[in-house]
Amino acid sequence: MIAADSLSKQILIGECKWRNSFNETEAVERLRGRAGLIRGYLPETARFVLFSKNEVGESIRNRYREDERMSFVSVDDMYAG
Repeated sequence: MIAADSLSKQILIGECKWRNSFNETEAVERLRGRAGLIRGYLPETARFVLFSKNEVGESIRNRYREDERMSFVSVDDMYAG
């Protein structure tokens, strides 16, 4: 999924993993690597969202805790009361 603002040159790149388990580190690295494939937008300013069926593990959350450009959204996050 890509959302881009051609005026401000901001881009959001997302991916959905609808599985009970997957290699979270690989998914994040692949997602972040795609920023360089979009012509006209700087990879350094891209924002990323990994949507998943289940909450990603604590280790991956901790690794990106200080990175405001990386977000994780689970089904529970989307439908929480």
